[in-house]
Amino acid sequence: MDSNIDWGQDLVRLRDWMAENDVPSVKLAWFGTADPAYYNIAYEPLPGLPRHFNLWWELPFDPQRPSPGIYAISASNLWELPLADKHVFPYFRARPPDDRIGYSILIYRVP
Repeated sequence: MDSNIDWGQDLVRLRDWMAENDVPSVKLAWFGTADPAYYNIAYEPLPGLPRHFNLWWELPFDPQRPSPGIYAISASNLWELPLADKHVFPYFRARPPDDRIGYSILIYRVP
């Protein structure tokens, strides 16, 4: 994956998907400078680029056993481009997404 697929352009589609699916909030890892709050997206931040860059090392979840919820992860972040040691999103890479928002955001439901 490269930044040519993912600059946060699908945040509007994510907002619409959340409304259509009655999802009040997501755990969000996105790539790009757009601010999800601008689009009225309620979220818990996950590691991202450039926003929440520190969370790559200060993980807000257990990567082996993510807590239940709906995770919206940008394709670029799923592959952990800024890290040599890919240890943040292996749980999600090991399974197909439950849904896809445009070309850049993957949805995972964790029971």
